[in-house]
Amino acid sequence: MKSVGGLVKGKATGLTAMLLGTAAVSGCGSDRHFSCKTAACEAAGSGNTQAGGGGGAGKSGSGGASGKPGSGTGGSSTAGASTGGDSASGGNTSSGGDTSSSGGTSNTGGTTHGTGGSGTGGTTNESSGGDTGGAQAGDTGSSGASSGTGGSSGSAGKAGTGGSSGTTGGSSGAGGSSGAGGSSGTGSGPTPPSVTAVSPANDATGVAPDGTIQITFSEALQSSTVNGTSVTISQNGTAISGTVTYAGVTATFTPSARLSLLGDYTVKVSHTVQDLAGTNLAADFSSTFTVRDGAWGSPQATVCGTGFINAAVDAQGNVLVTCSNTSSTTGVYAAWYRPPRAGSAGGWDTPATIESCTNCYSPKVAVNASGTAVVGYWNPGSGSTATFKARQYRNGAWESASQSLVTASDPEDFALGVGPSGDAHMAVYGDATLSTRHTDTSGTWSSAVTDTYATVASGSTLAMAFTPNGNGLLAWRTDANFSDQNPHYTIRTTRYSATSKAWSADTDVDGITEPTGGGLGPPSLVVDGSNNAMLACTFVDETANGGVYASRFTAASGWSTGTPIDNLQYQDLSDEEPTALAFDGTDFVAGWMQPTAQGSALLNAYSNRYHGGTWGTAELRSDGQSGVDPNGVGMASDAYGNSLMVWTEQIGTTADFDALFSRYANGAWSDPAQIFTQAARWGARLVGAPNGVAAFVTSYVPSGSSTATFTVVIFD
Repeated sequence: MKSVGGLVKGKATGLTAMLLGTAAVSGCGSDRHFSCKTAACEAAGSGNTQAGGGGGAGKSGSGGASGKPGSGTGGSSTAGASTGGDSASGGNTSSGGDTSSSGGTSNTGGTTHGTGGSGTGGTTNESSGGDTGGAQAGDTGSSGASSGTGGSSGSAGKAGTGGSSGTTGGSSGAGGSSGAGGSSGTGSGPTPPSVTAVSPANDATGVAPDGTIQITFSEALQSSTVNGTSVTISQNGTAISGTVTYAGVTATFTPSARLSLLGDYTVKVSHTVQDLAGTNLAADFSSTFTVRDGAWGSPQATVCGTGFINAAVDAQGNVLVTCSNTSSTTGVYAAWYRPPRAGSAGGWDTPATIESCTNCYSPKVAVNASGTAVVGYWNPGSGSTATFKARQYRNGAWESASQSLVTASDPEDFALGVGPSGDAHMAVYGDATLSTRHTDTSGTWSSAVTDTYATVASGSTLAMAFTPNGNGLLAWRTDANFSDQNPHYTIRTTRYSATSKAWSADTDVDGITEPTGGGLGPPSLVVDGSNNAMLACTFVDETANGGVYASRFTAASGWSTGTPIDNLQYQDLSDEEPTALAFDGTDFVAGWMQPTAQGSALLNAYSNRYHGGTWGTAELRSDGQSGVDPNGVGMASDAYGNSLMVWTEQIGTTADFDALFSRYANGAWSDPAQIFTQAARWGARLVGAPNGVAAFVTSYVPSGSSTATFTVVIFD
């Protein structure tokens, strides 16, 4: 048989002991022009024409001034034009015309112009041009053979953003090319901080649910910017509670509660975090990780006389287990199991003795999401009377003593509940009446209220649940209409108003009526997060018809007409154990026992899901070959679509039973796997928390012994 989840060494030792033994900066530069002026033309001999003096080559353009940091543009030089001197009239002397101020004049008859010197760019502001003018002309001056060469390009300007253009180059000789300005510079600013590592790593899987999250940065940050606003951890888009600390270059997020099994989490760091220079993170940072699945611990076998065991769990996965002893004076006990979380190793709290009493029966326990709890039980009195008692757990401590709440004759059953505001409730059936009591939010009990409800059928259990808005639901099997002529049981319910602090008149759930000659099982109740609920029970007649029926409750419409969810309709369906129900944050999930075929003596475990407003098709969870213990199945779900189903199954024809489970995750059920093997028959009770922690509790009486052995196994 395939093993899922694994069997690991348990951490629960205390229970055994208890029950056992750029800002941009613009560059700037100066424009400086240099002019050359030729000498005057000299007089020529009569009849001869003397050419004007050759103009000196223009000085090369200076390179652009260095740009300050920013993207400056290099300066460009401007070519200076040169005009040759006017020739004198023949026979007359005439001075050559003065050259223009920009650039030297060209010799009309000069054979060669001087070559302009190269200008130096960059930081040099000016570079002298060639000093040599054109040669004296011959008798007949001709146009200059070539123009002076322009200044060479300037060196690149210094890097800088927004630098202004460089100084305009000096004048060149006639026809001289412009000297190129300096290249534009590239600016640079301060380096922003960054995330260099995160633990758990991005996309990590199999992460422990009890660790911290650490983010390491590239440099020291201003600690005031690293806080619960800038560093967040979320699950399914909802931020989780925790504390952010910062030291060195590392921020640590410590969750206030244990992380959810199989939970997907996102780590986010806002760009608002700043380094010591006040520079922000360049952009928001995020990463994701997934928590590991749970594993079963080792069974904690306990001895508490021939008694009873029960459990409940709060939203953080803290499990409260209670048991009683019916053959000695040891009484009723309770102990908390607290799973490991960041900063806490977890384990079992010191056990509490709820009451030292003889023959204290059927302890039950209820816990709300925040951990307010109540343990209830009953103690036989004289004759057929019994006193129902309760003791509350509030603000981390048990109240000083149990309180007697209801005395009833011929007691049948009782139910407990705790509303989201901490109001505790007890409903007791006895004397053919149903009595209720409740506390205020501080724990003070109201007077007993005896309501005239339809009678609770013998052997039925009461089911109580509270919705998030504080309203309650109570359901039971009734034989109010039972007679020889009308042998039918029905399911009846009543509603508690958080406003009026009272229970309403009871009504039948339509469509769930025992067939003639058959049986109707006790109801199960579970609520969702939107103040709706689901009820389910089994029924069977004595021919060939039987099944599991369910009804959905909404505040607007009340209970729907019961509808079959098993799709099998085989006889021999157990009508003694309640159907197991759970809500996984999206769907209701049901589990029960049923034969695989008409007339089969083998009971097997089945499940179904209520999704999108309708029930699906029932599916076989056990192997279909072995008989499932008729004491029932257990079902628990977290708030994120994952479920656990447990049952006990006979090993062949032996007297031994396996405790088995199937895990629903990622949209599919796993094959059955073993939790443990133990002699004798086991019932199956399973409670689970929204974060996936669950507890499997059961009791049995081994062969040849009159002492019940309790076993608790934690899934975390």
